Amino acid sequence: MGSSCAGYSAVYAFCPCGCDGSRGCVRFGVKQHGTFFTHGVDIMTDRHTHMQALRETGFWGRAAAGCLIQACDTGRILIPHRSEHCQQPNTWGTWGGAIDSGESPQDAVLRELAEEAGFAAPEEIIPLYVFEHRSGFRYYNFLVMVAAEFEPNINWETQAFDWFEYGDWPEPAHFGLTALLSDTESAAILQNRARL
Repeated sequence: MGSSCAGYSAVYAFCPCGCDGSRGCVRFGVKQHGTFFTHGVDIMTDRHTHMQALRETGFWGRAAAGCLIQACDTGRILIPHRSEHCQQPNTWGTWGGAIDSGESPQDAVLRELAEEAGFAAPEEIIPLYVFEHRSGFRYYNFLVMVAAEFEPNINWETQAFDWFEYGDWPEPAHFGLTALLSDTESAAILQNRARL
């Protein structure tokens, strides 16, 4: 069904044309070169389960995980601008997605980081705010520290990205990014790391 990628299987991507992938119009392969992938991939092992959760909760998956990426060398934070093909399109958010069966939130973040940014070598992963919705859906946020700023190798989910100084947040923000940045403890961690 796909090639191997840093211990994960690359499979058919959720297609930007809106089909369920059955037409075979999008298929991603991937090769790792050092800390980067040649391009982002989507690893969709639990697609049916995530679709069912979307119908029941309004969210892709029963739980998800995502991150902001902060560079140790500058303290700036990499934020993706969501494409028109995503839920809550054209907003600035986090790098992330649904947690697959058997994955921990941290494992899901590492997979999503490879899929969406093409990056595979974080220096540190720090837990942040956990968003809990009345439907039972949870979104686990993390701060991923990287040694230096880099240019992500984005996939269809992201139309743009930029490195931001702490407090200089882009608009319009995804509601999840707003919730994360409004969390006092998470904001303190981001601000303290920006000063290092």
